[in-house]
Amino acid sequence: CFNAFFPSKQHIVGVSHASSFDCVAKYFNLHVFILNMRIFIEQFLMRKITVVTTFPPHAYETYAKRMLENFDKNWPQDIKLLCYYEQTKPDVASARIEYRDLEALAPALVDFKTRHKDNPHANGQSPYKDKKSYLWDAVRFAHKTFCVDHAGRNCGDTDILIWCDADTVTFKPITQDFLETLLPEDAYCSYLGRTQMYPECGWVMYDVKSKWHDKFLQTWTDFYTTDSIFKELEFHDSYIWEQTRKRLAEQGMKHHNITPNHPHRPGVHVFINGPLGEYIDHLKGPRKKLGSSKKSDIYNPKSDAYWSKLNA
Repeated sequence: CFNAFFPSKQHIVGVSHASSFDCVAKYFNLHVFILNMRIFIEQFLMRKITVVTTFPPHAYETYAKRMLENFDKNWPQDIKLLCYYEQTKPDVASARIEYRDLEALAPALVDFKTRHKDNPHANGQSPYKDKKSYLWDAVRFAHKTFCVDHAGRNCGDTDILIWCDADTVTFKPITQDFLETLLPEDAYCSYLGRTQMYPECGWVMYDVKSKWHDKFLQTWTDFYTTDSIFKELEFHDSYIWEQTRKRLAEQGMKHHNITPNHPHRPGVHVFINGPLGEYIDHLKGPRKKLGSSKKSDIYNPKSDAYWSKLNA
């Protein structure tokens, strides 16, 4: 049987051209079979990934539409995006983007917004001093929390759920293999850690199959449904997410910092200076109007041509 696929010189001498052709054909067929089996096994072992995002209505033309278009262009074909919108359904057509009406699917979000629509301390006004800032804009950032909560409980047979901010630009093809390296199999979640402060939550990955998944989502949303968020020092997404992570880490939940040991300095842009910067730009804050990050944001050198075109 072995010789039928790998004929020796003695077997080949004196055989007809037809017999030689049969041997080559059998070898080729075996090679194709082995290659197909390898592809099948690799795909079977791959963890299924789904991405989720949301954005306010005014942000669609400014940056979110670009994010959706670049997802369709540069993300792996097997990965789906769950896009939670408000008011008007986006018009980017893609078989890999599923549009969901956020307020129709997240009544707890609507309840929270209704309760606090006239509460200045839930809409950016500091409860501690005469200052207004995103740090205390609980209503604004509640959208992300309830978006992830609904997606995390309604994403089918997904293994990994990735939150990706809508003000991002995937400027070149990103691979499944790369994405899987960012969430070790023994960790429930991974995030962009920053030294001496809460993480950058423009990118967070969750192991949907983990025993910690439901507990994490429940603990996170409880801040809003019970209004206990207003007992915290800050009310924005990154701070409240970090309080959730810390509490469950104390109970044994494992987590992974994608960007350990990044320098602590004002305005540190950890998203693009970590591994994600090889594929994605994050138009954080005023960068949305610029259309990209700035050269001054980079402290880990980048080789891709995208970064060489940035403004100072």
